[in-house]
Amino acid sequence: MISRELREAVRRAYNFRCGYCGIHENEVGSEDDLTLHLQQAEDGWLAALTERGALHLQRLRLNRPQLIAARLSRQQRHTDAQELAALRAEIERINQHRAELEAQLQEISEQLTRSND
Repeated sequence: MISRELREAVRRAYNFRCGYCGIHENEVGSEDDLTLHLQQAEDGWLAALTERGALHLQRLRLNRPQLIAARLSRQQRHTDAQELAALRAEIERINQHRAELEAQLQEISEQLTRSND
């Protein structure tokens, strides 16, 4: 992350415009939720939901192959993390069940030992 001072120096140096596409920061707005304007398909492509979304897609070329690949990779990592969490929870459940069975086995074994004495 860059410092606030460096961020402000860069904003002033580029006259508050994007160095890539030239859009002024007031034209886009920094507090806007892009999910209102763009929708991602399962194949990683973005589709415009609004005129602002279409502007973003066109000016920033958001469906470049590298960006699509990055979105798919991020989506796969998210899916993998969810599956891993589910598997860990299942392992924990199995371990708890195993511990309960071992406790029952120990109790039965002790009962058998006492009844044989």
